[in-house]
Amino acid sequence: MESLQQQQYSKRSNPNEPQFFYIPESHFIIMSLITLGLFNTYWIYRNWKYIKEKDDLDIIPFWRAVFGLFFIHSLLNEIANDNGLNKVDAPTFSASVLATGWVVMNVFGNVLARSENLSFGSIGILISISSFIFLLPVQNYIHHINKTTNQNLAYSAWSFGQTLCVMIGTPLLILALIGSFLS
Repeated sequence: MESLQQQQYSKRSNPNEPQFFYIPESHFIIMSLITLGLFNTYWIYRNWKYIKEKDDLDIIPFWRAVFGLFFIHSLLNEIANDNGLNKVDAPTFSASVLATGWVVMNVFGNVLARSENLSFGSIGILISISSFIFLLPVQNYIHHINKTTNQNLAYSAWSFGQTLCVMIGTPLLILALIGSFLS
């Protein structure tokens, strides 16, 4: 009979199951841009959901995503220090630096976006949207680990909501960019 610890470890290290939120980097970038950065919240939610299930934690991933500014450090540390991932390959990123950069870009961008000066507001929005670049090395690491453990592992599928975001978000993003540069 397997112990609880062995069962939890096998949940973590099953090579037929993706580790963390496994999507292509291009999907991550496109969704981050089209949703004007809102996809970052979904990304945080999906990774917290994975951790909750893997470690059988009593947490609510939804709230950890909504309050991502406060939980991003612990999320990136969880990913960087995950025993199963580290057995395959050690991360090459600093969780603390990336989390701090993500928080700073979001806060600074949001402060600028509230400026009465339209140019500063537009720059602030672009800074906030661009904050995903601090999460990209973590997504690259998740991708690397999953591909290393199983070359045939399928990515997480595009959900209906993600497809809808692309269909609605693309024209809205184009209109927002046109509007911000014409003013």
